Amino acid sequence: MKKKFKNTNFLEFIPRKNIEWEEGESGTITLLKEKTSKVFLKKIISFMKRDQFIKIRLDSNGSRVWKFIDGKRRISEICSELRAEGEFPSAEERVSYFIGLMKKSKFVKFV
Repeated sequence: MKKKFKNTNFLEFIPRKNIEWEEGESGTITLLKEKTSKVFLKKIISFMKRDQFIKIRLDSNGSRVWKFIDGKRRISEICSELRAEGEFPSAEERVSYFIGLMKKSKFVKFV
């Protein structure tokens, strides 16, 4: 059953990571999306010695937002912390758009 989010402030949602990821030496994040969820195809990919994941590299801003997503902070709290760092004057708009894209792609979900 899907939750109804009508009349809810998007900034009050709490995002949680829903995908594997890794942090590079420079601090940038790479999301690891499985190429397939089918066991048979995974075996074929493994047999061919291919990577099981599609790698999606986030830019520095996306990486900073990703690091704040912990399943406890509301989007509004993430925005406040980024604004406090001084480089995100329009944090609500940018962070909401980014997290909306991550939600649409099923890289995050709301708790």
